[in-house]
Order: sequence, then structure tokens, then C-alpha cells
Amino acid sequence: MSDPWKLNLASWIVQDGNYGDFAKGDECEVALEFWAKTLELTEQSQPRCTWVTDCYYDVVARIVLCQKDVWVLDFGLLAYRESSPLEGLAAGDWVTGRIGLGIDPFFYFERLHALPGMPPLIYSWTIERILLQTAPFVEATTPGIGNVLVRDESKRGYRNIDKTDAWHDDGGNAEYLLECCHRDIAPKKTSRTAT
Repeated sequence: MSDPWKLNLASWIVQDGNYGDFAKGDECEVALEFWAKTLELTEQSQPRCTWVTDCYYDVVARIVLCQKDVWVLDFGLLAYRESSPLEGLAAGDWVTGRIGLGIDPFFYFERLHALPGMPPLIYSWTIERILLQTAPFVEATTPGIGNVLVRDESKRGYRNIDKTDAWHDDGGNAEYLLECCHRDIAPKKTSRTAT
């Protein structure tokens, strides 16, 4: 896949003290976290990653690590998910579907990197552009939880900004999309960017 990669960043990740604010032009080192919209076994065996919208990609990926509470996909780059793998999946399986990609909140750089068999996942990036989500929050009812605030999907959009301000953008509830170019440096297990 060609650069730039579009990566989700929630303001709480910065607010927790895991990273400082990010600025256009910054070089940073972060791992990728994924979440599955849909994934299923496939006979395809060539990694592929095609951007769809926002931080979502259609992938063909090989599962390179599959443990009880964490799994890693290879779709040309490696990304992890800290959760139980989907039922019936094992290391070496190929899957296809839609995933979202975001910046590792802290799970990888703080502890997952030390697990036996965990590959290096921290890549080097240059931030080309930062987009701030502009959709307002609306109240919605979630079964079993009650009323929650969610983005108004009919008004999703972004505006360019030069730097994140996680404590103040969108009242401290900002959702960013970082457009990053992957730098041709081997992945590693430690990050200069993480605090």
C-alpha cells in the first residue's frame, strides 16, 4: 500500500500521558492497534491493505501471533489487537475483511512488547497532515448501558489543524486522523515518542 497511512488518535491517549501532542511534520515512533469491523478466513495468501475511508482499510492478512488475549496481523505492516482472537482463528491463518487502524494507546509499548513470541511492532512515521473530527455529539441509547454521547454520523467531517491540543480540542473529546508516511526503518520494540 502506498503512503500516507491514516491512523486514528483519540484525545484520551495523549491526556493519559502516553504521548505528547502531535504536530504536522513530526517524526514519531508508534505501534499500530487494529479493531475488526469484519474478518473471516480466506484462501488468499498475499498480504494486501487498501484504504476505504477515515482510518478503515480492507485487508488480506496473515495472523502471525495468536494468543489468548492478543493477536497480530500482517497486511504488509504488523498491527496488534489486545483481545481474544475471533473464534476458530490460529497463527498462520489468512483472513480478509475490514479493520480500523489507530495509534497504540500504551498496551504494546508498556507491556505487550515483552510477551514471548511478540514481534517488533513500533514503526517510524512522519506526520504529513492532522485532521480533527468535526461531527457534533448526540445522545444515543445503548442496550445494557443507557444513554451515551456518540458522533452524529450524518455530519462526519474533518478540518485540517497543525497540531493536536488534546486537552482543549472539541472540549477535550477530540478524535484525530493522522496522515502518516511510513519511514523505511525496521520496526522495533521501544519508542522514542512514548512518554
